[in-house]
Amino acid sequence: MMVSTLNPMPLGHLSERPLVSVVVANYNYGRYIGLALESVLSQSYSNYEVLVCDDGSTDDSLEILKRFAARDTRVQWVAKSNGGMASALNAAYAMSCGEIVCLLDSDDLYSPDKLEAVVNAFRENPDAGMAVHLLNRIDGEGRGMGVLPHTGRLPSGWCGPELVRTGGILFNMPPCSALSLRREIADRLFPISETFRANADGIVERIAPLLTPVASIQKRLGGYRLHGNNLTNTAHIDPTYIDRELAVWRHLWSAQSDALRAIDPEIAAKLAPVEPHYAYQRMVYTRHRLLGAPERAKAYKPFRTQPFFRAEPLFARMFWDITFVLPDVLFVPAFKAFTQPSAWKRLLKRCFIDPSGMRTGH
Repeated sequence: MMVSTLNPMPLGHLSERPLVSVVVANYNYGRYIGLALESVLSQSYSNYEVLVCDDGSTDDSLEILKRFAARDTRVQWVAKSNGGMASALNAAYAMSCGEIVCLLDSDDLYSPDKLEAVVNAFRENPDAGMAVHLLNRIDGEGRGMGVLPHTGRLPSGWCGPELVRTGGILFNMPPCSALSLRREIADRLFPISETFRANADGIVERIAPLLTPVASIQKRLGGYRLHGNNLTNTAHIDPTYIDRELAVWRHLWSAQSDALRAIDPEIAAKLAPVEPHYAYQRMVYTRHRLLGAPERAKAYKPFRTQPFFRAEPLFARMFWDITFVLPDVLFVPAFKAFTQPSAWKRLLKRCFIDPSGMRTGH
């Protein structure tokens, strides 16, 4: 059986004005959850519900949720003991009723036209069960840091066979707050295995495109926040951190394999291994450099020669090329300067990479 026999799931008719469920998992983000909910309540599209699960927060998150629920009956919440991201998303999803499901990290933001754009995208692409869009990268104070993904080219159309060939995530797949699903696809993904205490959105990113075409919205429809407390913070990247990330990739690949096996074991057998994937190999190279390991030269070539590397922005390609000749003592400060937010990087991106500036719409 060829990989081309992997076919999209059929979808039902989308109603004229579908209910949209915004699903949120929150843990100790009292500083941001109010801003996230405010961004939903400011939507131009009004037929929605907001389902929030508080995953055992010890800050003021619950008080904030109670205030928002009292203010607007479309906001519903549930609290439970801490169980991780998948557990919280599952609990929030269990309360949802919408034909469309939009994910939102509790420290991120939606632009005012986000839900309307997603509904229109699904209406214009009736065969698509997943929609993605661009995001503004913002810091903890909401200041612009660039566009995500950097190249602005999102996955689009039927990508299932490509995902089987690459054995990983689609290039330029955006994170949690830019992911939306038709109910038929969401029901195939939820409940997510609660072994994913973090990175549960990776299940959506890696398995949904195996089930359905992707509708790509080439517009910034939210803010993706980078700050000191979230998983995308790079201030403390070390070999142990990278080892955990590599383990997550292998765990997600295993979940992909299981999902394919449920569709057809012969297709599952054709899923490419995760280890050769561009992003995986780049992490391996970074780990060797952080350790000062002699294998760095051997680890450099597998990701540097891939087509995905040539699709990176010029400044990223230049950085990785320069790192190869940097002595070990200079690699760590160079890597941190490249990955961490700073005022000079915001200025550089605004002037040379993203001259239109970064606006979250709030």
